[in-house]
Amino acid sequence: MIIMSQIRQFKVLSGSIFLGGIMDLLKDNLRKLYLRFLIPSLGSAMVMSIYTLTDAIVIGKGVGVDALAALSITTPLLCILMSMGILFGVGVSVQMSVYRGTGNYEKANCFFTLSFFTLAIISALLWITYGFGMPVLLKLMGANDTLYPYAMSYMGYINIFLPVAVFSNYIAIFVRADGDPNRAMLGVMSGGVANIVLDIVFVFPLQMGIGGAALASAIGMVIQVIVGITHFLGKNNQLKFIKPKHIVSSVGQIISNGILSFFNEFANGFIVLLFNIQILKYCGDTALSIYSVISNCVILFNSLFTGVGQSIQPVIATNFLSLESGQCLQKERHSCNGDYSIHVSADFLQQKYVYESAHRKKYP
Repeated sequence: MIIMSQIRQFKVLSGSIFLGGIMDLLKDNLRKLYLRFLIPSLGSAMVMSIYTLTDAIVIGKGVGVDALAALSITTPLLCILMSMGILFGVGVSVQMSVYRGTGNYEKANCFFTLSFFTLAIISALLWITYGFGMPVLLKLMGANDTLYPYAMSYMGYINIFLPVAVFSNYIAIFVRADGDPNRAMLGVMSGGVANIVLDIVFVFPLQMGIGGAALASAIGMVIQVIVGITHFLGKNNQLKFIKPKHIVSSVGQIISNGILSFFNEFANGFIVLLFNIQILKYCGDTALSIYSVISNCVILFNSLFTGVGQSIQPVIATNFLSLESGQCLQKERHSCNGDYSIHVSADFLQQKYVYESAHRKKYP
């Protein structure tokens, strides 16, 4: 009977997951909020991992093992782009949600504006660095004479769309933090489906090689960003550009909040770099192509835990410093009784640290 009751309860909650659009993070039922964030976050993480794995499969089958090994060479450079978006996305969305919880929307939008333009400047610098320094960077990543042409072809297309790659995670994070996780998932799914279809078309019928796979990935990211931008054009968007204040201290606060998530993503690329160098040195190109497939499979499973952590962040951040914190805690005890537990990833520990730091600053 208990199991059937839980199943019926889950159906009632999950039935409204894709309905209603924007949610009230302070007033809605916490269990329902968590589910409405959890399923889109897991879906987004899974789709991103699947189309990354599809890239590897299509390149391996359609181009060859050397091209697949070259894909692994480019991974650290791609992780740098993604980690920058995560640094400012997580660093600001956490702070923004905290200020929203206290009703300070002007301060929240100030952080949003500052992060956007700071990331735009960093994207421009990375664009220039990758554009003029790509040959040197690929050599530093371990590309030998065999793998270099494939890696250069792949990164050539990626570099054209580099700002989009940097902002893809950033925009998805803010759309989710603004109470619209379904749109964030729709963007990832639309881009993922386009990537998979174009991967096959560009590599097999059109014979564009590894560059075709890169172009497919870039177009997928463009679609993801376009879908995300539609949230900011809608009537439910609460994110506005305003004149930022205390720029230096605010940027430092943003980096402090997002640095752990940054290193989490950056470390993935650094580990791949170390493996690439050692495998090429002692085992050869074919072994590196095998490692490329294995690393993509690992990312698929890690994405599940990332999705769980992302889903709980907006709910906790908005409620943590709410003026109605006592009511919020009472709601949580009521919503999360002994029949129901919430599992979060290591991201939660970082977010908890950020919220407590903000709490100490506001209430010393």
